[in-house]
Amino acid sequence: ETAIASKLLWAAARREYDLVHSCLYGAHVADAVICALVGQPFVKSTRNNGHWNTGTARIRWQVALRAKLVRHHVANSSGVMEYLVARERISAAAIHVIPNGIEDRVNEGPYFSRAEFGFAEQDFVMVSLAWLKPRKYVEFLIATLPQIRQLCHGAKLLIVGNGPLEEELKRKARDLGVADACVFVGRQSAPHALLRFADIMVSASPFEGMSNALLEAQMMGVPAIVTAEAAGNKEVIKHGVNGLLYPAFDAKSFTESVTALALNPYLRSVYSNAARQSYESAFSIDVQVRQYAEHYTSILGAASRAAHAHTDV
Repeated sequence: ETAIASKLLWAAARREYDLVHSCLYGAHVADAVICALVGQPFVKSTRNNGHWNTGTARIRWQVALRAKLVRHHVANSSGVMEYLVARERISAAAIHVIPNGIEDRVNEGPYFSRAEFGFAEQDFVMVSLAWLKPRKYVEFLIATLPQIRQLCHGAKLLIVGNGPLEEELKRKARDLGVADACVFVGRQSAPHALLRFADIMVSASPFEGMSNALLEAQMMGVPAIVTAEAAGNKEVIKHGVNGLLYPAFDAKSFTESVTALALNPYLRSVYSNAARQSYESAFSIDVQVRQYAEHYTSILGAASRAAHAHTDV
């Protein structure tokens, strides 16, 4: 943070920028302090929550100070905005919601076949795109697989991502007798290429501001089954339209949702078309760029009017 702060202080003092937008994770506060001191328009993005829940007293103090200094906040979902209002005591009027946007890569390679990953054409392939760490709860997906496979014998789980829990998750799959149905492929630079042959995307995480993995699935037209608790999921997934929502950690509800799509190819097709339409209308990079441009213009316009008013006085 010190290196970033010194560079920003130098640039702000020389007025190299009209506006500073910080997307730093964590409880960084130096950027807000510097911009407040020099009167630089400043925007702060928040993509998730947790500082009050897991942070030290120092982090909580930094977050509280930042909340007082920053006049323009961007949240990537209404759920994150609600968190900022309730837990960081930020005025709702100071928060602008702009969802994440991702580039359209539906026609880009690489191109893989199911056989390259050990899947048969008739298998029902579920894909998880997540870091293999505690807050993602990939172990829940593995734990439900035996029951799912009793109802859909060809169900397979493709696990994309790496992390500290990888070996533990592999042991869990072996212990449950589903190691042959769980394929671990590590971190991938082009996850969209794996979604291309997936039947559905699944997630067990209840802690997502707005999941880019979920947006990747929408972009590729892959129906998703995700938790109702994650802040941005309900803004992306319209239950029964372009995917399904289920209560976090509810194995019965999750299993029923997976089975419903596994046994109904027509329904998957309907959700697939709706998913792609959802991406194009609300979550493409073009939509995000347009929303940010409008927001920046509004902020700079207000700053200019305030400066002129001060000069006139």
